[in-house]
Amino acid sequence: IAMASDVLYKHSSSKPSYIVDFTRLLPSDTTITAASSVSAAYNSLGTAVTVSTISEAVSVSGMSMTVPLKAGSDGEDYRLELNGIGTTTGKNVVFVLEMRVRDKLSGVV
Repeated sequence: IAMASDVLYKHSSSKPSYIVDFTRLLPSDTTITAASSVSAAYNSLGTAVTVSTISEAVSVSGMSMTVPLKAGSDGEDYRLELNGIGTTTGKNVVFVLEMRVRDKLSGVV
């Protein structure tokens, strides 16, 4: 299991888009292919969840992938594996996003 490349907190009803720039991860490429995608998603127990339940289809432009995120269950942490595939090298790089769904934040401020 790979460590998260980034962590995103969101409300269960919000549907933000998350943008990944693969430029540093694929320095020999100038674009990523349209086959780049969210390849897998897991809940906090490590159980696979259907990608389409927490993400819409991604869009790709140049070296960036835009991932439209969906709802999610309050209190759940999801691990999304975002695959960027370089058009020149064919190299596949996985960017791991941890999405933490919280309707209320708690703790000491």
